Amino acid sequence: MSSFSDGGFEIRREPERDSKTGGYGFGLWIHVGGGHYKHLEISKTDVMIIRREAGRALKELDDERR
Repeated sequence: MSSFSDGGFEIRREPERDSKTGGYGFGLWIHVGGGHYKHLEISKTDVMIIRREAGRALKELDDERR
């Protein structure tokens, strides 16, 4: 069972964190237990890296199962 299956992980768009030079702001919220969350400010590039790494990990799993 995943530690994220109970909704303990979320990426939210946070327009108030956009940079004046055109960068987009996001927040990564991770449930750390006891009703507490850790918030990390991340960029669009960070979101793209997370997406790429998740896709790579899932592809590796698919390759293992063949």
